[in-house]
Amino acid sequence: MAVAHYASCEAHGLCMAVVHHGIRFSHSCERFYSTAKAAARRARMQKSRTLILILAVFILPIAVAKLLLSQQWYQSGSLNKGEFLQTEVALQLPDNQHWVLLYQEHASHPQQVSRLMTQLIRSLGREQVKVAAIEAKQFPLLERSFTDASNYCYIVNPQGQVLLRYPLPQSTTEQAKMAKAMQYDLRKLIKMSGVS
Repeated sequence: MAVAHYASCEAHGLCMAVVHHGIRFSHSCERFYSTAKAAARRARMQKSRTLILILAVFILPIAVAKLLLSQQWYQSGSLNKGEFLQTEVALQLPDNQHWVLLYQEHASHPQQVSRLMTQLIRSLGREQVKVAAIEAKQFPLLERSFTDASNYCYIVNPQGQVLLRYPLPQSTTEQAKMAKAMQYDLRKLIKMSGVS
């Protein structure tokens, strides 16, 4: 019997010192074997937990993003307040050094929009020297390109490209909100362009 345990212990790589303890040999060998088996099982479980954790860290955010997009729960924000024009319109500006606020006066409220544009330019602070306000009737091309030109205010870059448009509301409170949106976009455009 001791020879069988000896062979078993030797097969499992146990040291000879454990084998030579006589009667207690079988208990020591089994205890050592079961402890080694449990340690190996714990190591495998630890490796599988680590693998699952790594997969969860990398795959879970992708799965959540896919779910948000597929269910249309995510609404992407826009960087600008105005609406980019779908067609490209270039105007011949008097100079190529100013951003231009293009507007059309309402017949019912003459000079109201021009005052609003003047206030908007003043609100830009030190950037106001980079901006000019021009009435749209000076550009027949704009009126030909857009039949609803009188219902919008536009931001034109110094090269003459009409970039953004803003619906021109009738009420003065809504016009103030529109001017605030134009100011927001204009500040960002000036900052990004670096035009001095």
